[in-house]
Amino acid sequence: MDALEFGVIHSLRKIAHTSEAEVRLSERVLDVSNEAVLNLATQLADLVGKSGSRVMWGQFSDDNRQGLFPGTVKDFSSELTQEKFMSSSLIAMKELLNQAKEEPLSTGGHICFFAFRSRQKPFLLVAMVKERSGLTLSEDLVPTSIVEIDLSKLHQAARINLQTYLEQTSEQRGSVHGDINSSEPEAEVEVEVEEERAYLCFVDKGVGRSTVAGYFIRALGCERGVSSERATKAVIRAVRNFVKGNAEISSSAPYVRHKLIDYFSTKDDGSAITLEAVAEVVRGALGPDKAFHADGLVDHLNSDEMRIPVEFPLSRKAVRDVTRIKVRESRYSIEVENSALGTENSEVVYDYQSRSLTFTRLPENFVAEIEKTLNDRRPPR
Repeated sequence: MDALEFGVIHSLRKIAHTSEAEVRLSERVLDVSNEAVLNLATQLADLVGKSGSRVMWGQFSDDNRQGLFPGTVKDFSSELTQEKFMSSSLIAMKELLNQAKEEPLSTGGHICFFAFRSRQKPFLLVAMVKERSGLTLSEDLVPTSIVEIDLSKLHQAARINLQTYLEQTSEQRGSVHGDINSSEPEAEVEVEVEEERAYLCFVDKGVGRSTVAGYFIRALGCERGVSSERATKAVIRAVRNFVKGNAEISSSAPYVRHKLIDYFSTKDDGSAITLEAVAEVVRGALGPDKAFHADGLVDHLNSDEMRIPVEFPLSRKAVRDVTRIKVRESRYSIEVENSALGTENSEVVYDYQSRSLTFTRLPENFVAEIEKTLNDRRPPR
């Protein structure tokens, strides 16, 4: 976090196993020059995405069930003022109250709202911190003392890249109105898929599954939004680049990529793939002596640059796209999956000396079609 612009803390109280809930609202924004406020904002901003609080990437839902909060974020993104910031926080609390009442096991907590800049870009962070977190507040909800906040106390959090959000939703793309502008280009993942809409991330301790605090995500109108095709292709490319970029293991990059694709090929379309499982495949491919080089892989893949969720559904189409060798000539075209290709005992056998392919185990209908075509060419007897 480079600079803190605005901050406010509200409180949500909820009695577990009941629908009884209430909010306690702060009447004014926090003094962002206050040391305790800065400390809290910095800790929360740093925790989102830190190892142990890995995030899901997505966007606001547009299925008419997302509530009012996304609209207030758009207003705030367009005009970064204290008034719009406070309005957005109050709407969020209203939505949180309604959703908490519908979740029997929810218990609420301190709801911290911070608008800040990081690498010249504007962000909005909404974080729910449990009351027994080492955070002490005054009667008017101002931090008075803070110990280091443990990851377990960061119950739920969502961080929105306001610049990217506005660019994704504005007809006039590439322009951010208000107090914050940046000419720094966004990091790109080189995958040939439709434009990615992920502009927010949220902590999800259930690794993408339903959790007690799921009402927090629903109240803010968030949904997982990184497509399976984008995530699958991005993982394959990013793993290869990660290994290739390490001089100690760079020579293993092609083999690691091959083993990862082999792993994906054993899974059905839509199967849940975790980044931890991906890292295990990479460790296995590197071998016991070099497996430690993959220790930072999960955090790298889940970073702001890569934006790959901790769990995503596999796209078999994406796997096929990156595992097929294709050639098209004027009189024929060939498309072969890597796994079918070999130099012996394979479905497609390549001979290095003659530079030729031999197709084996042809399906009966294909054999019948070939023989019919050849027989039709024979002159009548």
